[in-house]
Amino acid sequence: DSGRYKEALDAFEQALVIRRDLGALVGAALSLNNLGTVAQDQSDDRPAFDLFREAYEVAKETGDRNRIALILTNLGETLNRLGDTQRAITYLKQAEDLADELGDKLGLAEAVRGLGKAYLAQREYTKARECTQRAVEIFTEIQGKVQLGIALRSLGEVSAAGSAGGEGIRAAREYLDQSIKIFEEAGNEVELARSCRAFAELVRGTMDYGTDPKLRDEATAYAKRADDIFAKLKLSSYGLQR
Repeated sequence: DSGRYKEALDAFEQALVIRRDLGALVGAALSLNNLGTVAQDQSDDRPAFDLFREAYEVAKETGDRNRIALILTNLGETLNRLGDTQRAITYLKQAEDLADELGDKLGLAEAVRGLGKAYLAQREYTKARECTQRAVEIFTEIQGKVQLGIALRSLGEVSAAGSAGGEGIRAAREYLDQSIKIFEEAGNEVELARSCRAFAELVRGTMDYGTDPKLRDEATAYAKRADDIFAKLKLSSYGLQR
């Protein structure tokens, strides 16, 4: 979460070796999933998919359905980033159904948030909004602060994409502002930078951006804040791009 990817990779890889030596399949699946998450955070989506796929095969051997639901969500989100949205939706719906059956609200919220992103990629704005709003409601209920911040960012992006301006843009700004505040309070710089970048992109997409110097200054400030954080984090992950 702090962007210290080298240390994260070292720890997860050591854990994977130990768990495999012990024959601890549940733990091995968790370590593989964590390694996939690090790769995903560095935008190495193809290696991330391969790690999640391996984690899924191991998790199936254990019968740990909660872990399987989590990995299915990660597989779906990675496929969405790779541009295979229809396959992503298939995985994410499986994760949604499984988490719902298990009564796993956190897993359910993660799955429906992923579905919202996939529907957004397909420009199915109504479905995207319904899924993302549902994720926000569940994360609010279970008090998952960081996850709520991510879901609010997604809701801001959906609101902006499905809007012709006016009220939709105002709502999108509000969601992104809430997201930024959550990550500031949590000290999560990776997600803070992502929300700042999303806010800058939102402002740049408004109709008055080209003629309103205040909007241009606002977008520049948020973009710079994001770039400064990413530049700092890149130093901690130098040479780790796969």
